[in-house]
Amino acid sequence: MARGPRNSSSIYDAPSYSIAEAARLIGVPRTTLGAWVNGRVTLPRLDVVRFKV
Repeated sequence: MARGPRNSSSIYDAPSYSIAEAARLIGVPRTTLGAWVNGRVTLPRLDVVRFKV
């Protein structure tokens, strides 16, 4: 199987950002983005949330 040159671009060639830079780009606080990245924030369970009608 032939492969391309080792320095060819791939889907993984993306700019890297710090947590603070990425948070500014998407408009959320740095601490929120950091918690999402580290898996500390979860969405509320819909079967527990009570909706006002």
